[in-house]
Amino acid sequence: MKPDGSATRPPRSPKVTVAAPTLLYARPGIVVTVERFTVGRRSFPVAELTTCGPPGARTTASPSAPSG
Repeated sequence: MKPDGSATRPPRSPKVTVAAPTLLYARPGIVVTVERFTVGRRSFPVAELTTCGPPGARTTASPSAPSG
């Protein structure tokens, strides 16, 4: 305490600000960020979505898709 009775505060630690996730897409009821996919009240990590789908499912983006 100082002689006048007031206390000295300890120095503040620097504030760490967390950046908001990068928004990729937003429509009513649908929000997609680089980390999460949210529809209504359900939310999924994007990493889980990359492994979804029936076994053996193919897309046209697949390198083994027939061409032409």
